[in-house]
Amino acid sequence: MRQITFANYLRKYIIELTAIERFQLVKLAAASEKSEKLRVPFLLYLSQKKTDEEIRALLTGRSLEEYVAVLSNLDDPLAQAARLPVAYRRVIAGYTRISQMHKAENESKRLIANRIAQRRRGLELSDYRICRELSINPGNFNSFFYHGNDNALSLDKVQLILKFVDFCRERLL
Repeated sequence: MRQITFANYLRKYIIELTAIERFQLVKLAAASEKSEKLRVPFLLYLSQKKTDEEIRALLTGRSLEEYVAVLSNLDDPLAQAARLPVAYRRVIAGYTRISQMHKAENESKRLIANRIAQRRRGLELSDYRICRELSINPGNFNSFFYHGNDNALSLDKVQLILKFVDFCRERLL
């Protein structure tokens, strides 16, 4: 699982809200005039991806007024979330939850990887055998265990490797 950026989170959130097939800023700008629920993530998205001049050229009416009042003077809405209205803080809190969940998952994977390394000591259990028996891509295995790429293996795969190592350890010892 790759770390999701704030802009990508907002894009997915907007697509969920509108059920659109194509992400067209002009159509979304018109739709944001009618819906505050859409306007908040859309304005946050624009503040992440577009310059102030581009945003002002795209928006009209209520959306432009809200952008000028709330976001135009902020450098980073994530860092300055406390200064934003409640609706904006809710969207940012949703992203923060997902981001923290991803970090916690990576920490869990690293702890399990350390446990795997400890339990493999003294066993003649090759990386090749683990990958073959569990149908794991050897490149992803090496990337995770030897190059520190936390996104190369899922938490489920790392837990499966631990179970396999434990099984082999019980049979051999």
